[in-house]
Amino acid sequence: MPVYVTKRMKSWVEGLGCHLCVASPSGVPMVTVARYAKFVKDDTVAFALTQDEYSVIAEDLESNSWVAFAVSHVGSIRAAYQFKGVASVEAWGPGRDSPMCDATEALGRKPAVVVTVELKEIYCTKPGHVAGQRLDVMAPDELCSLERELQWKDMCPRAAQAAN
Repeated sequence: MPVYVTKRMKSWVEGLGCHLCVASPSGVPMVTVARYAKFVKDDTVAFALTQDEYSVIAEDLESNSWVAFAVSHVGSIRAAYQFKGVASVEAWGPGRDSPMCDATEALGRKPAVVVTVELKEIYCTKPGHVAGQRLDVMAPDELCSLERELQWKDMCPRAAQAAN
């Protein structure tokens, strides 16, 4: 079953970047900053990573494709989500097109790889009664209603514009 992602979630991921985490075979988490992210499908996010960013998680990602990520700059949004899914890695090629073509400009150098994550689970990380609540099992209308109920304040102009 595909995971529903709201406009606000998409704008936060694409506008603020993410911290991408993978666990080693012994359970030790390794985290890298993914400064450039784009939704390539409604339930799939692609991260363009430089060699420095990718080298932090490369070894662990080879043995464990289950990853988690959360929006960077969390202080700028007062509430956040944790996304989980299955990752695949593809070398950056000269013929890359689609939404990832502007990654080089955004990163300031050519990406080494694209890590694509097919979303499987989404959790709320807002403190209070919704902390840890699994959101991917909610119907789209129910999830949008929850976002309105929680009155999340977007400090990121792009996120605020997309959510309205």
